[in-house]
Amino acid sequence: MRRRTAAFLLLALVPLCAGSFLTPAATAGPPKRSPSTPTVQWQDGLKVAHQQAMQQNKPILIVFGATWCGPCKTMKAETLAHPELAQHINDHFVPVYLDFDQNEKVANILEIESIPAVIVLSPNADLLGRYIGFAKPQKFFDNITEAERLHMQSQQVGRASIPNTVTRPTSAPTPTRSTAQPPVRSASQSSPRPYPTR
Repeated sequence: MRRRTAAFLLLALVPLCAGSFLTPAATAGPPKRSPSTPTVQWQDGLKVAHQQAMQQNKPILIVFGATWCGPCKTMKAETLAHPELAQHINDHFVPVYLDFDQNEKVANILEIESIPAVIVLSPNADLLGRYIGFAKPQKFFDNITEAERLHMQSQQVGRASIPNTVTRPTSAPTPTRSTAQPPVRSASQSSPRPYPTR
């Protein structure tokens, strides 16, 4: 009987004692960023970002990710959360984060085949940079500052001759596309025209 009473009292006291050891900071959850820590100010969509880019004459920084993509989550949580990088992005770009699965049409137009992927476009939608795969803060910064340099150069000469290159991490396999040309058809083999001819 005494054991039951002691066990009962012990069980009754544990919640009361445990509450006295927990401070409000311990129960508040993960530490929050201070208001002075910069974070990337993502735009709601491409249309809004394009309008803002035209008004401010800044390049558009498009980051493609997905909820199921581990490297995308890591890049967003570590690389893009880096305070100095976030501040640089906010000061020099109009950033947009797009979910690859929800924006398939945009991903197809921009020829995104793997994620994470970063596309930098001028306000006039000229390609300034394409970066595929996870990047640490310094590499990400180097990539986007090169795209920024091309944007500045295009402003000076009207329109830069921008190389259509893709930067990939050395460890990631490179997806390939078929470069075969479609067969040439003779006039008798041509497919029907979509509009009637006269």
